[in-house]
Amino acid sequence: MRNHLVHLLLLSALAGVATPAFACRVHNPAEMADLAEADVILWGRISNYAIVPNERNPGGHARFDILVDDVLKGTATDRVTATWDNSTFGLPEAMPAGPFLIALRHPGSDAISGNAARGVFTVLQRPCAEAFLFARGSAQAAAAAKSIGR
Repeated sequence: MRNHLVHLLLLSALAGVATPAFACRVHNPAEMADLAEADVILWGRISNYAIVPNERNPGGHARFDILVDDVLKGTATDRVTATWDNSTFGLPEAMPAGPFLIALRHPGSDAISGNAARGVFTVLQRPCAEAFLFARGSAQAAAAAKSIGR
């Protein structure tokens, strides 16, 4: 009986370790040092914002176009498509046009998790941290621009 109880306790503890974490308990600010991981940093306006449901992530991912006003780092065309897999905090139902300072990674980057679509830029966002998608005039946008010397 005692052996059985010890095994049950051990299995319960292991089950808790093996269970994936679906949400973060703490909302961390974006670390400006992470901008070094961005392939493209730009000022742009969002259009065609939509949440795309999928089986892997019940909250889905967002997909949108960015009408590029100014490229601060990297290269981008006048219009780029991006995804945002914000499973950490949930996605907004709608997005204002902006403009926004947006940091993007090429598909397959190890600096982001859960790249939602192949061949499409993804918004830079570390797990449990704020996305690099900052409204013009915000303190975050000013800090991001300053950290890259712009």
